[in-house]
Amino acid sequence: MLKDCIEIFRENFKQEGEAYILDNYVPKDGTYIIVRKTADGFRAEEPFDIRYDKKSKTLMGRDHSQFREVCFFDYYSKLIEMNKPMDSGKIIHSNNYLSFAVKKESVKAGKLKEEIIEGYFQTLEDPTQKYKKAKSRALYMEVEQDLGTVDTQLLNEIKGWIIEHIFSLDIDWEKKDYLKLYFALEDPIRTKELYKQESKRYNTVNIYNNNDFNLEIDETTFGLPNDNMGMNSKKPYLANRKRGPIELPYLLNREEVLMQAQFFDYLMCMVSVGKYDIYFDTTKQTIKGLRPGESLDRATTGYYMRLRKEKNEVAILDFQTVAYHSPNLERPFSYKAFLKVDEKDEDCRINQRNDLEALIDEILFNNCLRSNYFTDPGDLMIKDGVLSNNLLMARERLHSWLYTKDGTDVAALLDRVSEEMIYHSITEGFFKKAKKQLNLRWSLHDYFTEKDEMEGTMEKLENVIKELVRKKAGEWDFTSDEEYYFAVGQLVSYFMAKSKAAKKSRSFIHPFINMNNDRQIKQELIRLLEKYGYNMLIGEIYASRLFSRVVRYEPISPDINRILIAAGFMEDNVLFEKQDKEKKNEAKTEGGK
Repeated sequence: MLKDCIEIFRENFKQEGEAYILDNYVPKDGTYIIVRKTADGFRAEEPFDIRYDKKSKTLMGRDHSQFREVCFFDYYSKLIEMNKPMDSGKIIHSNNYLSFAVKKESVKAGKLKEEIIEGYFQTLEDPTQKYKKAKSRALYMEVEQDLGTVDTQLLNEIKGWIIEHIFSLDIDWEKKDYLKLYFALEDPIRTKELYKQESKRYNTVNIYNNNDFNLEIDETTFGLPNDNMGMNSKKPYLANRKRGPIELPYLLNREEVLMQAQFFDYLMCMVSVGKYDIYFDTTKQTIKGLRPGESLDRATTGYYMRLRKEKNEVAILDFQTVAYHSPNLERPFSYKAFLKVDEKDEDCRINQRNDLEALIDEILFNNCLRSNYFTDPGDLMIKDGVLSNNLLMARERLHSWLYTKDGTDVAALLDRVSEEMIYHSITEGFFKKAKKQLNLRWSLHDYFTEKDEMEGTMEKLENVIKELVRKKAGEWDFTSDEEYYFAVGQLVSYFMAKSKAAKKSRSFIHPFINMNNDRQIKQELIRLLEKYGYNMLIGEIYASRLFSRVVRYEPISPDINRILIAAGFMEDNVLFEKQDKEKKNEAKTEGGK
């Protein structure tokens, strides 16, 4: 799978060259200064800042005239990782003598000293003093034979300038980011050649995970790549025991490992601008990165990656084959406002997956889903335990359904999650939220069953109860369990209105959505009657009629329809509607007299 993705990258890289990476390259936050060589020596140009704003998703500094030049210098001067520095103290974070990268706080705190600068340049002048192991030294000697030795005169000129000026630069040292200096010759073409040359001098020796693992086969070096890989006691599962004494999971030659490194550089560019979802289309040979909320512009077949930025590398959190994935739903999704919430909550039609994802995220997960698909459970910043538990239970399957079209059991999953979140919202007193969640639950039910079973359900149940309570007690009965459970919810709502307690939704509805049988429901209704409805039988005839029928009805199914109890509880109460009309009629009659 990874090899196939790299091949797609290789084809695009062949066509566009280094621009395929650099056009999307994002340097680390910091202050950047180009120091150009002139007839009078090196001269520093005006510094400028580069910062990526995660909230607005904008890269500050991109419009600066030197931005593209800095991206080139920075890309060819970066360390492969912090465990492979040219400065043994890890204070200086660049890989060649043409560049000098340091954290501002290291300068401010006095960690960067002149002797550290001297040591850094001594290592760059003679890298053999760093590469003391046989295999590393052999690699360096090979690259030195190809590139020649370091230009010590230019190196010492740059070192002298840094020692003289680094501690007196007029920049903001308070910010916790980088200061990066890049030295350029008068000839821009020669400058680029030098940066590439010195980058190669560093990368050739350091690009493998560990040179001790390298093997020579037919005068070609093969080794373990460094990206997302490590062979140590913490990762014994990476070893390939079937290879006998050679337990490396896989080996690449120098050309292949360089291409893989460039591929991961490209992925790092993606995550640096918030593009965590990557699609590799094997048919069109294209790569598409998406930010949260963005959508593919067409269907794709190939592979999907979910990425995360971890310190100085990109981590692949999820990697799946995509048989066929379209940004559009197989059929339009209709959200219907079955319960009355407010004027903003209206019926709507959704065609794209990311719009449905946004709706589910907002209504069921309080906008915590998309930002936490791959967050470690211990790092979740969600105080609501019920929300947190449901998110952890649902996120993996929801992500597969929405991003790779694997909808295994997602209907049952959403059914369970929505039910729990509805009950939780009701018991917490968030009725508007609970109504929206119930509307979404029934809309999803109709979508997955491809039937309009819930269409008109609430209106029908309300009208039935309205008609029934007009009749005398002996002239009617419930014709279905659905009518019965909706009526139970209406009665609970009615009794709650009689209570004078400040916070009462939890104590009233919670018992009913946790009961195991109908006998318990009737016992709890009688208890509520005794406590809150002492005058109901005398003054409120419709409530009295409904109560009498509820306690006499025997449900056909043993399964309690808790959702309809909740719906009846939250929907406008028909009993109060009748009561209000009676009072108005009485007032009119008295006025007529």
